[in-house]
Amino acid sequence: MVTVIKNKANILDGNEPKIRIEQVGFLYTYKCNLQCKHCCVSASPMRIEKLDSAAVSKIIDEAAQLGIPHVSFSGGEPLLYFDEIMKHVQQARGNGISSSLVTNGVWCNAKESTESKIRLLKDAGLTSLEISYDNFHREAGAKVEHIKTIITECKKQGIGVGVKRVKGPTKNKDRFIIEKELRGFKEIGCEFQVVDLSPSGAASVNFSPTDYRYAKVPIEKITECEGIGTIVTYLANGTLMPCCADPLVDMDRDHDCTLLRLGNIYEDKLEVGIKRLKNNLYLSILAILGPIGFKLLAEEYPNHIAWPEVLRSTCDFCVFAAGSDEFGEWLSELEKNKTEVWSRLRECSEVLNRWGIAHNPHVVWM
Repeated sequence: MVTVIKNKANILDGNEPKIRIEQVGFLYTYKCNLQCKHCCVSASPMRIEKLDSAAVSKIIDEAAQLGIPHVSFSGGEPLLYFDEIMKHVQQARGNGISSSLVTNGVWCNAKESTESKIRLLKDAGLTSLEISYDNFHREAGAKVEHIKTIITECKKQGIGVGVKRVKGPTKNKDRFIIEKELRGFKEIGCEFQVVDLSPSGAASVNFSPTDYRYAKVPIEKITECEGIGTIVTYLANGTLMPCCADPLVDMDRDHDCTLLRLGNIYEDKLEVGIKRLKNNLYLSILAILGPIGFKLLAEEYPNHIAWPEVLRSTCDFCVFAAGSDEFGEWLSELEKNKTEVWSRLRECSEVLNRWGIAHNPHVVWM
């Protein structure tokens, strides 16, 4: 069954899409107090990469000027730099921007200090906190009692809180333990989200392809990327990426990512990066329709591309596109007919909506 998401503003008065960015993410550091074997960014205590606090402050101010309503902090473990994160959360609130962060909760080593830190974060203006906890985190040293303490204190202080579990290959005994613990979180009023193991970072080294539980589906069944057109993210090395970016950290390091890189925090203003996103034909097509958009265009514009038959996600398509010379050459030809391509994409978007397959609600046509 296809879930239809109504377009927030179905404006079809022109031929070019207008993308609305609603969140700036900061993958603040790759340093972490754990070294989980599934980590999609290969975070560990030995990593030293970290965003410069002054550079982040400038981006938060610029996000406010651009009307972007939310910023988020993740890692690594962002709260290894507690004072800096506090300052940025306060700055965001002062600019009328909400904020959230992702943590492993290992910093919760005593009830009193946990209560104090959460109160400080609440007073600074933090809106919500997401805790990463699963078998991988538990094996690396995270403790369920610490997670429960954080949940309880967040509920008491009025900070939104949730738990995200990565599901991967585990022994039955371990699976039963973590599922029991997650049910315990729910009993104290905390919802949890379960996501599949991502084949990137440390996981790409520590697990075999058969360990990933992604259902591989035909390219035609993967529609728009939920991240592109919604969020832009600064990696810990300063690179600005056009999505949530976690699965793409390896690609940024190992491949020519000119298709995806929007700039660098130390060289470019946020506004420049967002303009590059809006003017990037590849990213706009992904934002509007996803990989299916390219297959639809391929029926009208000749090419010699060896298209992948099945994908795990849109991230898989980006890996394919970045590594295919034939795709790059074809995309260059599409750029020469950009106005015509925009018009065709708008028609495709309307057709898919009639089929009940929604295009990205954060993309409108102007």
